[in-house]
Amino acid sequence: MSTISWSAEFSAINCYAKIMEPCNYNINITFDDESLTPEDQATAFGRIRHLIKDLYQDSIFIWLGHPLLPTLHKKLDTKLVTLPFAPNNYCIGVTTWYKILSMGQGRVSLTNVDVSCDKSDNICIHIDQDMAMEDELMEELAMKNWNKPAWWFRPTPTTFDVLFKKKGQNVMEYHEAEWSEWLQWEQEPDKVEKKKKTENNVVPLKKNWKPEVIKGDKS
Repeated sequence: MSTISWSAEFSAINCYAKIMEPCNYNINITFDDESLTPEDQATAFGRIRHLIKDLYQDSIFIWLGHPLLPTLHKKLDTKLVTLPFAPNNYCIGVTTWYKILSMGQGRVSLTNVDVSCDKSDNICIHIDQDMAMEDELMEELAMKNWNKPAWWFRPTPTTFDVLFKKKGQNVMEYHEAEWSEWLQWEQEPDKVEKKKKTENNVVPLKKNWKPEVIKGDKS
Protein backbone atom coordinates (compact mmCIF):
# COMPACT_ATOMS: atom_id res chain seq x y z
CA MET A 1 0.00 0.00 0.00
CA SER A 2 1.23 3.49 -0.82
CA THR A 3 -0.07 7.01 -0.19
CA ILE A 4 -0.55 9.15 -3.30
CA SER A 5 -1.27 12.86 -3.54
CA TRP A 6 -2.49 14.40 -6.80
CA SER A 7 -3.38 18.00 -7.62
CA ALA A 8 -5.24 19.26 -10.67
CA GLU A 9 -7.01 22.30 -12.08
CA PHE A 10 -10.23 22.49 -14.03
CA SER A 11 -12.66 25.13 -15.28
CA ALA A 12 -16.41 24.91 -14.87
CA ILE A 13 -19.57 27.01 -14.68
CA ASN A 14 -21.57 27.31 -11.47
CA CYS A 15 -25.30 27.71 -12.07
CA TYR A 16 -27.03 29.58 -9.25
CA ALA A 17 -30.59 30.90 -8.89
CA LYS A 18 -30.13 33.88 -11.22
CA ILE A 19 -26.59 33.73 -12.58
CA MET A 20 -24.17 31.38 -14.30
CA GLU A 21 -20.62 32.05 -13.12
CA PRO A 22 -17.42 30.64 -14.67
CA CYS A 23 -14.90 29.40 -12.10
CA ASN A 24 -11.36 28.05 -12.06
CA TYR A 25 -10.97 25.24 -9.55
CA ASN A 26 -8.02 23.64 -7.80
CA ILE A 27 -8.41 20.20 -6.27
CA ASN A 28 -5.98 18.09 -4.27
CA ILE A 29 -6.71 14.42 -3.61
CA THR A 30 -4.71 12.27 -1.19
CA PHE A 31 -5.47 8.57 -1.09
CA ASP A 32 -4.02 5.22 -0.08
CA ASP A 33 -3.57 2.74 -2.88
CA GLU A 34 -5.23 -0.57 -1.94
CA SER A 35 -4.63 -2.27 -5.30
CA LEU A 36 -3.19 -5.75 -5.45
CA THR A 37 -1.71 -5.34 -8.94
CA PRO A 38 0.06 -2.52 -10.84
CA GLU A 39 -2.69 -2.76 -13.48
CA ASP A 40 -5.41 -2.05 -10.93
CA GLN A 41 -3.38 0.83 -9.50
CA ALA A 42 -3.16 2.41 -12.96
CA THR A 43 -6.86 1.86 -13.59
CA ALA A 44 -7.91 3.34 -10.24
CA PHE A 45 -5.86 6.49 -10.80
CA GLY A 46 -7.04 6.65 -14.41
CA ARG A 47 -10.64 6.75 -13.21
CA ILE A 48 -9.89 9.54 -10.73
CA ARG A 49 -8.10 11.55 -13.40
CA HIS A 50 -10.93 11.00 -15.88
CA LEU A 51 -13.48 12.29 -13.36
CA ILE A 52 -11.61 15.55 -12.80
CA LYS A 53 -9.93 16.26 -16.12
CA ASP A 54 -12.64 14.99 -18.48
CA LEU A 55 -16.02 14.94 -16.70
CA TYR A 56 -15.57 18.02 -14.49
CA GLN A 57 -13.60 20.06 -17.03
CA ASP A 58 -15.85 22.57 -18.87
CA SER A 59 -18.93 21.24 -17.08
CA ILE A 60 -21.91 22.99 -15.47
CA PHE A 61 -22.35 22.47 -11.73
CA ILE A 62 -26.04 22.79 -10.86
CA TRP A 63 -28.40 21.98 -7.96
CA LEU A 64 -30.67 18.99 -8.61
CA GLY A 65 -33.75 21.11 -7.93
CA HIS A 66 -32.78 24.03 -10.16
CA PRO A 67 -35.64 24.90 -12.58
CA LEU A 68 -33.19 25.26 -15.49
CA LEU A 69 -31.88 21.70 -15.11
CA PRO A 70 -34.35 19.98 -17.51
CA THR A 71 -33.58 22.58 -20.20
CA LEU A 72 -29.84 22.28 -19.78
CA HIS A 73 -30.19 18.51 -19.84
CA LYS A 74 -31.75 18.66 -23.31
CA LYS A 75 -28.99 20.92 -24.65
CA LEU A 76 -25.83 19.99 -22.72
CA ASP A 77 -26.45 16.66 -21.00
CA THR A 78 -22.89 15.39 -21.41
CA LYS A 79 -21.45 18.33 -19.44
CA LEU A 80 -23.67 18.41 -16.36
CA VAL A 81 -22.69 17.81 -12.75
CA THR A 82 -25.83 17.73 -10.59
CA LEU A 83 -25.40 18.46 -6.89
CA PRO A 84 -27.56 17.89 -3.77
CA PHE A 85 -27.39 21.60 -2.99
CA ALA A 86 -26.12 24.81 -4.58
CA PRO A 87 -22.59 24.65 -6.08
CA ASN A 88 -19.79 25.48 -3.68
CA ASN A 89 -16.39 24.08 -2.73
CA TYR A 90 -17.83 22.00 0.11
CA CYS A 91 -20.55 20.38 -1.99
CA ILE A 92 -18.16 19.59 -4.82
CA GLY A 93 -15.65 18.19 -2.33
CA VAL A 94 -18.01 15.75 -0.60
CA THR A 95 -19.63 14.45 -3.80
CA THR A 96 -16.16 13.98 -5.27
CA TRP A 97 -15.14 12.08 -2.12
CA TYR A 98 -17.91 9.50 -2.52
CA LYS A 99 -17.61 9.31 -6.29
CA ILE A 100 -13.94 8.39 -5.97
CA LEU A 101 -14.72 5.70 -3.40
CA SER A 102 -17.47 4.34 -5.63
CA MET A 103 -15.33 4.33 -8.76
CA GLY A 104 -12.37 2.82 -6.93
CA GLN A 105 -14.46 -0.15 -5.76
CA GLY A 106 -12.10 -0.92 -2.89
CA ARG A 107 -8.87 -0.07 -4.72
CA VAL A 108 -8.44 3.28 -2.92
CA SER A 109 -9.17 4.74 0.51
CA LEU A 110 -9.25 8.50 0.86
CA THR A 111 -7.35 10.72 3.26
CA ASN A 112 -8.53 14.11 2.05
CA VAL A 113 -10.09 16.03 -0.82
CA ASP A 114 -9.26 19.76 -0.85
CA VAL A 115 -11.18 22.15 -3.15
CA SER A 116 -10.72 25.86 -3.84
CA CYS A 117 -11.69 28.24 -6.63
CA ASP A 118 -10.92 31.76 -7.76
CA LYS A 119 -14.43 33.03 -6.99
CA SER A 120 -13.97 32.16 -3.31
CA ASP A 121 -10.63 34.01 -3.15
CA ASN A 122 -8.98 30.57 -3.26
CA ILE A 123 -10.21 29.70 0.23
CA CYS A 124 -9.67 25.95 0.46
CA ILE A 125 -12.23 23.52 1.87
CA HIS A 126 -10.59 20.45 3.40
CA ILE A 127 -12.75 17.30 3.29
CA ASP A 128 -11.62 14.40 5.48
CA GLN A 129 -13.37 11.26 6.71
CA ASP A 130 -14.89 12.90 9.79
CA MET A 131 -16.44 15.67 7.70
CA ALA A 132 -17.63 13.30 4.95
CA MET A 133 -19.30 10.98 7.48
CA GLU A 134 -21.35 13.60 9.34
CA ASP A 135 -24.89 12.33 9.93
CA GLU A 136 -26.58 15.47 8.59
CA LEU A 137 -24.51 15.35 5.42
CA MET A 138 -25.28 11.66 4.90
CA GLU A 139 -28.99 12.46 5.11
CA GLU A 140 -28.50 15.05 2.35
CA LEU A 141 -26.59 12.64 0.13
CA ALA A 142 -28.71 9.52 0.60
CA MET A 143 -31.62 10.47 -1.73
CA LYS A 144 -33.67 7.78 0.00
CA ASN A 145 -36.72 8.20 -2.22
CA TRP A 146 -34.76 7.44 -5.41
CA ASN A 147 -34.95 4.05 -7.13
CA LYS A 148 -31.18 4.02 -7.67
CA PRO A 149 -28.22 5.41 -5.74
CA ALA A 150 -27.26 8.96 -6.71
CA TRP A 151 -24.44 9.27 -9.23
CA TRP A 152 -21.84 9.85 -6.49
CA PHE A 153 -22.64 6.39 -5.11
CA ARG A 154 -22.41 4.62 -8.49
CA PRO A 155 -19.13 3.21 -9.89
CA THR A 156 -19.86 4.34 -13.46
CA PRO A 157 -18.38 7.42 -15.21
CA THR A 158 -21.51 9.52 -14.65
CA THR A 159 -21.98 12.90 -12.98
CA PHE A 160 -25.68 13.68 -13.21
CA ASP A 161 -29.27 12.58 -12.63
CA VAL A 162 -32.22 14.72 -13.73
CA LEU A 163 -35.71 15.15 -12.28
CA PHE A 164 -38.31 16.42 -14.77
CA LYS A 165 -42.05 16.55 -15.28
CA LYS A 166 -43.73 14.02 -17.60
CA LYS A 167 -47.51 14.08 -17.94
CA GLY A 168 -47.74 15.90 -14.64
CA GLN A 169 -45.61 13.35 -12.81
CA ASN A 170 -42.10 13.69 -11.44
CA VAL A 171 -39.79 11.38 -13.38
CA MET A 172 -36.15 10.74 -12.47
CA GLU A 173 -33.78 10.02 -15.31
CA TYR A 174 -30.65 8.20 -14.17
CA HIS A 175 -27.78 8.70 -16.55
CA GLU A 176 -25.56 5.68 -17.13
CA ALA A 177 -22.29 5.25 -19.00
CA GLU A 178 -19.57 2.63 -19.32
CA TRP A 179 -15.87 2.89 -18.70
CA SER A 180 -13.68 2.67 -21.76
CA GLU A 181 -11.75 -0.58 -22.10
CA TRP A 182 -8.52 0.76 -20.64
CA LEU A 183 -10.35 1.79 -17.44
CA GLN A 184 -11.97 -1.60 -16.85
CA TRP A 185 -10.74 -3.97 -14.14
CA GLU A 186 -9.10 -7.16 -15.37
CA GLN A 187 -10.95 -8.93 -12.57
CA GLU A 188 -14.06 -7.67 -10.78
CA PRO A 189 -13.52 -6.62 -7.14
CA ASP A 190 -14.40 -8.97 -4.34
CA LYS A 191 -17.51 -8.25 -2.33
CA VAL A 192 -16.76 -5.89 0.55
CA GLU A 193 -18.21 -7.31 3.75
CA LYS A 194 -19.49 -4.98 6.44
CA LYS A 195 -17.58 -5.39 9.69
CA LYS A 196 -18.12 -3.96 13.13
CA LYS A 197 -14.94 -1.97 12.76
CA THR A 198 -13.27 -1.20 9.46
CA GLU A 199 -10.24 0.81 8.52
CA ASN A 200 -11.54 1.64 5.06
CA ASN A 201 -14.59 3.82 4.36
CA VAL A 202 -15.68 2.20 1.10
CA VAL A 203 -19.11 1.79 -0.42
CA PRO A 204 -20.06 -1.90 -0.06
CA LEU A 205 -20.43 -3.91 -3.25
CA LYS A 206 -23.31 -6.30 -3.56
CA LYS A 207 -26.00 -7.25 -6.02
CA ASN A 208 -28.84 -4.68 -6.23
CA TRP A 209 -27.04 -2.60 -3.64
CA LYS A 210 -28.40 0.54 -2.04
CA PRO A 211 -26.23 3.54 -1.10
CA GLU A 212 -24.68 2.68 2.23
CA VAL A 213 -21.41 3.91 3.64
CA ILE A 214 -19.34 1.96 6.14
CA LYS A 215 -18.04 4.20 8.92
CA GLY A 216 -14.36 3.90 9.73
CA ASP A 217 -13.03 3.42 13.22
CA LYS A 218 -12.61 6.86 14.84
CA SER A 219 -10.81 5.62 17.94
